Amino acid sequence: MAPEHRDLVVVGVDGSANAAGALRWALDDARPHGRRVHAVLCYGEGGSHRHPTIPALAADQATRAQRRLAQIIDGVAERRDPDVITSEVVAVTTGGADEALLAAAADAVLLVVGRSGKGRAARFALGSVSSRCVEQARCPVVVVPPPDE
Repeated sequence: MAPEHRDLVVVGVDGSANAAGALRWALDDARPHGRRVHAVLCYGEGGSHRHPTIPALAADQATRAQRRLAQIIDGVAERRDPDVITSEVVAVTTGGADEALLAAAADAVLLVVGRSGKGRAARFALGSVSSRCVEQARCPVVVVPPPDE
């Protein structure tokens, strides 16, 4: 669970190339303000009820998600950051990643998400998760563009 206090920045980390950029942005913004960063990686079917949950498969997905999140954090965080970063993997079984991020950011001062950089049209539009976060979050939302923009 996310730490509950008003100096929390929640960042959605999805395993994409831009996830590291979003986490880096969140850390750079949080440090001078003495805020903590809570990295959230969502995994799963997101509302798909076509396949029954197989416990061994679910455990494997959780392990892979946790490993991926740790790799992203290790690649971005500095030695001074261990006390600043917390992390969580969330199994999305109903709804979507946007709902999980919005729940994690319910008491946050800021929600940070990356924007997909797929194709020319993506430069002018937000992805579905980032759009819903911008529209529905109770706190300000920063959408970090891909590093090549």
